[in-house]
Amino acid sequence: MNVRKLLNSSSKTNFYELMEQWSPITVACGILLVLVTTLFPFNFAFPDDFALQKIVSSFQNQSNLSDWLGNVLLFIPFGFGLACLLQKSNKRGIAAIMGVLFASFCLSLTVEILQIFLPARKPTTSDLLLNSVSGLLGCICWQRWKAKVFSQSSVGIEETRNNLSLQQLTVGLFGYLILAVGVSFALQTATNFSNWNDSFPLLLGNERTGNRPWQGSISQITLVKRAISNNEVASFFSEQSSLATIEDSLLASYQLIGKENYQDQTKQLPDLVWQGEDKAPQEAEGVLFSPNHWLATNEPATLLTQQLRETPNFTLSATIATADTEQIGVARILSLSGDPDHRNFTLGQKGTDLILRLRTPLTGENGTKPSMVIPDVFVDTDFHHLIITYDGSVLQFYVDQLNRLYSADLKSALSLFYLLKFPHWNDRLNVPEIDIYRIVYYGIIFIPLGIIITVISTIVRKRLALYILLIFGGISLPALLLEGVLAISSSR
Repeated sequence: MNVRKLLNSSSKTNFYELMEQWSPITVACGILLVLVTTLFPFNFAFPDDFALQKIVSSFQNQSNLSDWLGNVLLFIPFGFGLACLLQKSNKRGIAAIMGVLFASFCLSLTVEILQIFLPARKPTTSDLLLNSVSGLLGCICWQRWKAKVFSQSSVGIEETRNNLSLQQLTVGLFGYLILAVGVSFALQTATNFSNWNDSFPLLLGNERTGNRPWQGSISQITLVKRAISNNEVASFFSEQSSLATIEDSLLASYQLIGKENYQDQTKQLPDLVWQGEDKAPQEAEGVLFSPNHWLATNEPATLLTQQLRETPNFTLSATIATADTEQIGVARILSLSGDPDHRNFTLGQKGTDLILRLRTPLTGENGTKPSMVIPDVFVDTDFHHLIITYDGSVLQFYVDQLNRLYSADLKSALSLFYLLKFPHWNDRLNVPEIDIYRIVYYGIIFIPLGIIITVISTIVRKRLALYILLIFGGISLPALLLEGVLAISSSR
């Protein structure tokens, strides 16, 4: 059956009607985009002593250029859809512009206030202003360009219909779906540890070459060959846990007490032996590291590498304190590496930031494409308890408490964006900002799919059962398949 037979002479009018019908969905999707981008992972922490003055003082944070660019774009879909919805309600011109501006301001204000209760978010007045302007830009896009854009779109859609059959579009839909799932499945191996080198020693406070010193103290290091649960993380922080509760999964545990060499309590890894000119002085908690003394195993940590290479899941618990909040380079706190350019894993400090370099087929032999950054961990010289978990897909960083959580989904976001060769990925990636990349990743997957479904739906609208099946199937099936791929690959 040719698509031409299903057309009528008022395709342009029908297209406007379709846009108006979809405007509530566009607004809802715009709101959802804003909420997910600005509030994920929704780990709110509401203090008991909260005061209204805290809201005002919380807006004194500073934004950077990337925040500005993101804010300018973030509210455009919301403003665009709301302008279309207001036109449907006969609100045009200045009334529509003021309505969109006010709604964008209210939505932005709500989000910024909620960010006060998120450990990884910082509200700013510039965000509030730019988000409102972004919504206004969406409205202007609708007001100024709707006639030209949609008339051209109508002609384009009509020409497409004239040359495509329903069968061809259906084949295209399932072909693209198979391609999307196939690409996602292929990327799943990009974040495992298959390229880890088992000849590297375990080091604390420096590289084996001695030219990446860290100044600070460490009291304990624990490594587990699985990603522990939130309850187990909470138990670690409350100091109510015992190594016996995770004994079956324990890879290594070093308690840095005294001045001599330090033995792995599990007796699976080699002893940590003092390197450099002299031994470090013992502190009240842990031992002190400097350019003159650090720790390393005299033999490779082969078992550790082999276990994690086989199953790319781990938990690292470390209690550390920096002696200098402005350390340069990437000073090595803990490293499983051969030299400054070849590693399996490195935890380091640069300024006040915590740096993680993790070797995967994606990030390379040095784990720097990109390095992952947790900002403002070392703002003081106090001891901090860090827990890092990785389940083969998602990295989670906990700092001192369960609610101070930073999360990075490596498979769904980093894989695709690395393959697209974004130039600023050569250095570092702030983990708190990573959610926007995940959203864009899914956008790249689903937007073309949505366009195909929209074209097909305009053809089969008179067939109610097929129309409903197409809409719900087209929305739910791709998401289920992609999440299934992620779940199977990470054994979740």
